[in-house]
Amino acid sequence: MKTKFTAITTFVLFALGIAANAERTKSEIGRQYFIAAKKGLQGISKTKGEFKHLYVSGNQLSVPGYSEDFSWDEDLNDWHHDSNTTYTYDDAGRLTEEIAQEAETDIYLTRISYAYDIPGNITEEVSYVMGFDEWTPVSGDKSVYMINDDSQFSGVIKQTLENGSWVNTTKIVYVLNSYAIPIGILTYNWDGNDWMLYSKTMNITWADWSTRELAAYTIQYWHNQDWLNGERYSSQYDGENYTATNEIWENGAWVNSTRETYSITEIQEELILENWTEQGWEKSEKYQGTFDYYGNPTGMFYSSWYETGWELDMELFFDLLYNESNDVTEMVFRYRDPELSEPVNISKYIYSSFLHFTTDVPEISVLNNVKVFPNPVSSTFTVQIDENKITNYQVTILTAAGQTVFSNSYSNPFISINTEKFAPGMYLLNIETDDGKIHNSKLLKQ
Repeated sequence: MKTKFTAITTFVLFALGIAANAERTKSEIGRQYFIAAKKGLQGISKTKGEFKHLYVSGNQLSVPGYSEDFSWDEDLNDWHHDSNTTYTYDDAGRLTEEIAQEAETDIYLTRISYAYDIPGNITEEVSYVMGFDEWTPVSGDKSVYMINDDSQFSGVIKQTLENGSWVNTTKIVYVLNSYAIPIGILTYNWDGNDWMLYSKTMNITWADWSTRELAAYTIQYWHNQDWLNGERYSSQYDGENYTATNEIWENGAWVNSTRETYSITEIQEELILENWTEQGWEKSEKYQGTFDYYGNPTGMFYSSWYETGWELDMELFFDLLYNESNDVTEMVFRYRDPELSEPVNISKYIYSSFLHFTTDVPEISVLNNVKVFPNPVSSTFTVQIDENKITNYQVTILTAAGQTVFSNSYSNPFISINTEKFAPGMYLLNIETDDGKIHNSKLLKQ
């Protein structure tokens, strides 16, 4: 299953995708992710299975129940069998537990457990080591949902495990509109005795609430009993691709700070980070991920911009083998940086005892060859559909909150729609034909 870099580099507000720690930049988070991935492959820290969510075909999910885990021994110039890991899943195929045992002795090494909410977000992750005949928790993170009097999800408390007890770290309280969609946020930090107000997020606009795609927001920080402007975010989407800009408040005005451009194809995704300078936007970092046609990772690449071009700083390779059912039976992790002429082996997993789950994702018939222009639109936009088959087109436009602002049926594949009465913002354009073909895209009203 693909995990977009956006899930790593955008602000994280658990189930909703807004900043809990807004002071961190996207660039720092992206870099930290790559460093963490490298360390995980070198055995410095345990990954929680980001690279073990394997083959998906149609509505079938395949995951391993068991793996033999190897590290590369440079002295022997061969693989060393370190451990064996057993994986447990819930009815939806989500990993709930992984237990590692030493290969030679079967001594228990580590255990990691996971809990989820209904949409599938991880609400609890705990790492254990074996003590005196029992597992002892050593680290973990947990999210505790807050529910208001109307039974609406109104926020989340983040906790970390310290000395066997859960300790508060951050509290995020949502300001909801009539549709129970967040339009504002208050963020608090725990000082050891009480919650201290830290920041508020305002003017939240959703490009697509169903997929938690943000169009805009503004962050202010609470300082000396007053609110101070801090950061401002805006983005433009083109399908799954987007460009997002961050501004900071400086000397009484908003100035550009960072910009990221994300693009994706069937087998590759790319994130380019830029910084604002006196000369304009200047490229800084680039992250690329490659996948096979099932969505399994095959490579991750990190580059830095030097004067006139990109220079690779780090490459991670995932070499996959498959069985006749297209389950991934082996994954070899390799690493290379500029000091290495060839990639070096890091670790290897041999998978078996495969489990298959039905994901119950309905197949959607896509209406292709749809052009929408101009976008952004100021007054009138045109929909051009290159479809030979005679059919009717039901066109619906919704706000980011899900409210229908336009709906009409057309028989002509060349459609003109006036938006002068629309408020500025991001909208969802939905087109459906009589035979069930669907087109969805974003529409930005200026």
